[in-house]
Amino acid sequence: MGSSGKNYFLSFWRGEEQLWKAFWVVGFAITAVLWVTSHFAAEKNLPIIWWQVFYVVALVVQIWWMVSVWRCAKNSSKHFWFILGRTAVVLSGLNTIKDAVLLFR
Repeated sequence: MGSSGKNYFLSFWRGEEQLWKAFWVVGFAITAVLWVTSHFAAEKNLPIIWWQVFYVVALVVQIWWMVSVWRCAKNSSKHFWFILGRTAVVLSGLNTIKDAVLLFR
């Protein structure tokens, strides 16, 4: 919680924030952390179990982000952004499923 007492994780989850914040600010931060972590792990040639645990943690974060974007889409300035935000969530979900199938087969 911030100094104002607002829990940002919950405010995004509940769809109380602006779409651009959920999509760009939070999405970029999550992507950057996951990319740096996976790049480091790939260089270290970590075992498959590490990747599976990493994927499960990343999946939880990804689901939180997708739900947040889906719910915050209603707070967009134009209907176009509402549709684009929700389309991005669907495509991201399909990509996440594909990654899971490839990793856990």
